[in-house]
Amino acid sequence: MAVFEKKVQLRSLLDDTDVLTCTVESSQNIQGHTEYAIRIQRETHPEKCWHIKKRYRDFATLNGLLSLSGITLPLPPKRLIGNMEPLFVAERQLGLQKYLNFILANPFLSASFPVRHFLDPDNYSSSLQETALHSVSLALRGEPSWEVLRALPELGWRIRKHYFAIKKHIPNQDDQELLLSWTEYGPDMNVATSQLQSVLSVLSTVQAPFAINIELSRCNEIGCLVVRRIIEKGSLRDMICGSKLRTPFLRKYGCPKQTFPISGRELVSFSHQILQILAVLHQKNIPFGQLHAGNVCIDNGRALLLDIEGGLFGLPSFYRPFVIQHRRIDTIQSVDMYSYGHLLYEMAFGRPLETSTVDSFPTSCPPTLADLLERLLSPRSLREALPTAQQLLQHEFFIGLNAEDIQTRQLFKLSGQMKETLKIITCKIEERLRHDQKIVHHQRRLARVQEMLSSEEERKRRNKKWKQKEKERQQQQHQQMTNGKSPERSDSPASTSTATSAGTVTPPYSRSDSQPATPAPALPQNPVQSPDSAPPPPPPPSTLPSPSVAPERSALLSSISGFNKSNLRRVASSR
Repeated sequence: MAVFEKKVQLRSLLDDTDVLTCTVESSQNIQGHTEYAIRIQRETHPEKCWHIKKRYRDFATLNGLLSLSGITLPLPPKRLIGNMEPLFVAERQLGLQKYLNFILANPFLSASFPVRHFLDPDNYSSSLQETALHSVSLALRGEPSWEVLRALPELGWRIRKHYFAIKKHIPNQDDQELLLSWTEYGPDMNVATSQLQSVLSVLSTVQAPFAINIELSRCNEIGCLVVRRIIEKGSLRDMICGSKLRTPFLRKYGCPKQTFPISGRELVSFSHQILQILAVLHQKNIPFGQLHAGNVCIDNGRALLLDIEGGLFGLPSFYRPFVIQHRRIDTIQSVDMYSYGHLLYEMAFGRPLETSTVDSFPTSCPPTLADLLERLLSPRSLREALPTAQQLLQHEFFIGLNAEDIQTRQLFKLSGQMKETLKIITCKIEERLRHDQKIVHHQRRLARVQEMLSSEEERKRRNKKWKQKEKERQQQQHQQMTNGKSPERSDSPASTSTATSAGTVTPPYSRSDSQPATPAPALPQNPVQSPDSAPPPPPPPSTLPSPSVAPERSALLSSISGFNKSNLRRVASSR
C-alpha cells in the first residue's frame, strides 16, 4: 500500500438500534424563517453528540412520512400569521421537543429510516437501496442462472437489510420466484468471510423442522446475500396483526386496527416448538439473538425461524434497547430467553410489550402462562440469571403436550474450526453488550443523582442541614470564646503581677499565703517610670494549676529582699 493511500472502510460499524436522545436547544430567526438547533446524542456513546438545524417544514415532511403508520403524532399546528413572534416560537419549540420524544419512545418509529435520516443524515443517506442493489449484482456475477426481478422495500424493519424478488432459470421447469435478502454486516462481525461462508454452507444443509432452508448464500467484505423461498402468509407478526406480507412495515405494525392473539393449544404448541429450536441453537453454540415475532413464521402448522444467520452477521437484537438496561442479561443465550419472553407475551395478548419488564397480567391470563412470563420478564427475575431453554421445556405450561423432539445429532455437524469461528463471534457480541450495559448503568446513575439534587425537597433538606451545621459552628465558637479566659487570671493575683518600674519585681505568692509580701525598695540610680506612661503588657497567663518559681529567680528575689541601704558608702564627687 502506498504511503499516502487512505484506507477506506467498506462497511458501517454503526448500531442502528442505538437509543437516540434529542434536545431542541434554541431557535434562531434567519432570513424570514425560524431554525431550531437540535442536539442529538447516543445513549451508549454519551461522549459523542452532534447538532442539526431544522425548520418547521422539515418536521412537517417527516410527519407526512410517519403518518403512514396510522399513529396520531403530536406535531404542533401550523400558523400562517404571527409565526415569528417570540412567544409563539418558544411555545412551538416546546411542542417540537414533545414531538421528538414521542417518536423516539416508539420502537417501530424510532427504528424507521425516515426518523434516522432526519436525525443523522450523514450516516443514513437515501442511496442505501441503490448501494444494496449494486452489491447484489456484484455478488451474483458468477451465477448466470439467477436473475434479480425487483426490489421489495416494504419488507423488513432493518435499515441496512434489503429484500429483492429473484428467480432461478432451470431448463424444462417453470421459474419459481424466491426471496433474496442482502444484509450488511453489523458492528459485532469480526471473522473472515471465508469462515463465515463455511458456516453458512453447513446451515444450508439442514433438513429438519428448524428454519426455512437456505437456497443460496454468497458473502463478501461488505455483507452477505441469502436466498430462501417466500412464505406468502408472512411472519407470525403478520398473523397476529392480520396483515399481508407485502404491506409496508409501518402501515401494518404501527397501529393495527385489529389484532388476533394466539390462544389455546396453538399457543402452547407454537411456543414449545420455538423453545425447542432455541435449545438446539444453544446446544450447538450458534449465536442467534434475533428472535422476535417478525422472524418466525408458521408453515404447515409448525413454527420455523426465518433468519438464523443474523447473529453470524454481527447484527444487534431487536430488543437490544431493553437488553442493555439489565446487566444480568449478558450472554447470547440469556438474550434469546429474554426475547422469547417478549415473543410469548405478544403471541398471548396480541400486542408487543412496550416496556422492558412486566409485573402484572390481565385477569384472563392462565396461571401457568403468567408464571412462565414472570420467570422471563418480571423485575425480580431479571435481577437473577434467566432460566435456560432446556429448563423451560419442563415447565408445567407444556404439560400434556405431545411434542416431537428434534434430533440434534441428525441435523448437522460442525468442525473444530467452525466451532472456533462461532466462539469468536459470540465473544465479540457479549463483550460489546457488557460494555454498553456498563455505560447505560453509569448514565442512569448520574441521572438519578442529578435528579435527586435538583428536586425541591432535596434542596430544602440540604438547606436545612446547612443551617443546622452553621448554628452548631457558631455555638462552638461562642463556647470557645467563653472558655478562653483562664481561671488563674481571674482568681489569682500572682497571674497579674507586673513590674511597676524598671528593676522592681513583685514577688509571687501562693494562694495559701494570708498576707502579701512587702515590696522591695526601688534603686535610686534608676529613673522612676512616669505615671502617665502605660505599664508594660502583662505576661501570658499560666496554664499550670499553681505557679512554680525557678531556682535562678528565687536567688534573685532573695538578694533583692535582703538589700540594706545603710551599707552603701558615699563616694566623693569629682566636682
